[in-house]
Amino acid sequence: MKPILRIPLRAGLSAMSLALLCGCVDDSYDLSDIDTTTEIRVNDLTVPINLKSITLDNIIDVDEDDPDATVKYVIVGDQRYFAIEKHGGFHADVPEVARVKAAAPGRVKTIVEELTAIGTAQSARRAAGYGVRFAIHEDHTDFTYRVGDKEGERVDEAIRTIQAVEMDSEKLRITVRLAVPDVAAGRLEFFNLRFRLPEGMDAECPQGSVSGDILTVPSLVSDGSTATLELTAGRLDFRPQYGADGIVVENRRFDYTSDLYIMDGELRVYPAVQSSATIPQSIRFTVDYDMSAFTVDRFSGLVDYSSDAVSIDPVNLTDLPDFLEGDDTNLIMSNPQLLLTTDNPVGDYRLGCTAGLTITSVKGDAERGRQTLPGGFTVGYDRGKGPYNILMAPHPDNAFNVPVGSDLYTFPGLGHILEGAGLPDQLRIEVAGEGLSAPRIHGYADGLPLGTPLGDVEGEYTFLTLLALDDGSRIVYEKREDGWSSEDLEAVNITSFTVTAEATTDVPCAISLWARPLSTDGSDIPLENPEEATAEIGPMAKGQAFSITMKGDIRHLDGIHFIATARSFDGKPLRPDQYIRLDNIRATVSGTYTKEL
Repeated sequence: MKPILRIPLRAGLSAMSLALLCGCVDDSYDLSDIDTTTEIRVNDLTVPINLKSITLDNIIDVDEDDPDATVKYVIVGDQRYFAIEKHGGFHADVPEVARVKAAAPGRVKTIVEELTAIGTAQSARRAAGYGVRFAIHEDHTDFTYRVGDKEGERVDEAIRTIQAVEMDSEKLRITVRLAVPDVAAGRLEFFNLRFRLPEGMDAECPQGSVSGDILTVPSLVSDGSTATLELTAGRLDFRPQYGADGIVVENRRFDYTSDLYIMDGELRVYPAVQSSATIPQSIRFTVDYDMSAFTVDRFSGLVDYSSDAVSIDPVNLTDLPDFLEGDDTNLIMSNPQLLLTTDNPVGDYRLGCTAGLTITSVKGDAERGRQTLPGGFTVGYDRGKGPYNILMAPHPDNAFNVPVGSDLYTFPGLGHILEGAGLPDQLRIEVAGEGLSAPRIHGYADGLPLGTPLGDVEGEYTFLTLLALDDGSRIVYEKREDGWSSEDLEAVNITSFTVTAEATTDVPCAISLWARPLSTDGSDIPLENPEEATAEIGPMAKGQAFSITMKGDIRHLDGIHFIATARSFDGKPLRPDQYIRLDNIRATVSGTYTKEL
């Protein structure tokens, strides 16, 4: 802005008198050697200027269109604050749990019964072509699968107990052979055969029907002395037999032992047509079980194992505003908070994850501090695959902008992670701490797929803290007002330049106001009294008058350079509407006015 040059009245009159004297000189005289330059002494020449309000919004430059900016506006309630907000992502693989392979058991002991014909001995010696009836009575045998005895069949170390297993690729197949080995039979007919299957076995038999653990075969006919039944089991539930936890896995192996019963039924034995032999009244009846290997594709039970290491983007603080990067910055975090948002690939199988959290501050090449979340945190499974929000803060109940349903964790050390001379360059986040070197997946799984990738963990974090400074920190504001230069002002050789104004501010700290005259080339003009060219403005000043006088050989004046340094902060969050305003500003200069007449 261009100043208005006001010269005191006596100086103006003197200049006019000189002009009149020069006007009376005879044109015939040679005046080339006469010095027509005049020099007038001026005192307190007023330079009217109007500086705009100075606000903290100008000090902290926030680009609301830049998603990567570190300092941002955050609205809490109906108030807007400055905040440090940094986002990052993380990734982890959830390792698969290997399939359980159960080799076929050794030979199952044969059930042997002595059956007596129904009726008299005479009827038992019928002529060829007539069948003899026998009643089958209850008997049983047992079997044992020894799983994990061989190196290649060891159970995955993640599996601690087995409640139930499901098989798709290789089911458990049972062949039941019913025979009368000592009789030259032409045909066997069975009626209403009933078998009791192992408790918890979910099996199918094309020749009969299964209800609960009872297999009923209404009719089974076979030529010769042997009949065969085929069963296929796709699921085994070990809890009815072994209790709520099922089978306990020890040293990556377990035994599965159970019973096989034949309960009752009727057998009719027919002699071979071409034979004249008769069927004896008493015969030997055998039941053999041939049980196959099987492979578990899905499993339910207790799981406890470590996930792979989590890769987390660090919090980089290298793009902070200049006033926060100095060693004299002591940033106070107003209940800083770390929000993790993550999915849970195994949530649909009722598995959660427990993890530690450690944050390390790094400045230059050196670690400066380390803080660990007490007890770690847990990602649940109540919302299936998620997402899940975990909020950590020194006082999580007072955190702001927290997503509904977030799990809250108290993290006292988070409030100290930025402590030290100057802010750190980086915060490194590790999902480890307090005995947890890696995330631990655990819980009672329900139908967990085995031998197949379970998915990756994908998530993001937000580190957020309101911006507050402690005593000893400072904010520096610079303001240049230029464009004052004019022909008249250029003619003034200034020896003293005084600025007076009234300061009003709602910044709760003291402010040192430093001033320098600006030259037309944009540089500060050196002063004879640089230490004195300052003013002190008190906290929350209201119309506080001040005066700054700058002395020296001040030539080519084009403006003024202000630097306001705010110190002695009280640790309260800073708001963009806080201001430093200078009103009723008056600038005067003293010196000599030199002009060619």
